[in-house]
Amino acid sequence: MARGLNKIVLIGRLGSHPELRTGANGTPWCRLSVATGRPKKDGDEWKTETDWHQVRVFGRDAERCEQMLRSGSLVSIEGKMTYDKWQDDDGKQRFSARVVAERVGFLTDLRERIPA
Repeated sequence: MARGLNKIVLIGRLGSHPELRTGANGTPWCRLSVATGRPKKDGDEWKTETDWHQVRVFGRDAERCEQMLRSGSLVSIEGKMTYDKWQDDDGKQRFSARVVAERVGFLTDLRERIPA
């Protein structure tokens, strides 16, 4: 059987503050909502379309995210895609995709370092 590669790299900004939680086994985790932009042609003009990515961070990295990041923070994420499938209360099949972070980088830009 051929082996594949499940790897994703994102650089984007947080849409909200991270919320630190604790799993049933005591492991800290947090959810990040990361926005990335991609160019899209609209007639003769190029516009930026925003994609939102749901990211889960676990362990010490989750604690660091909660301490260091805020809404609008620029981050880099390296991780893998995971997919969940379940049945809701109405019997409909539901699906979700998320990135499980293996590395989180706290990035800054000049706008964040120089006071206005």
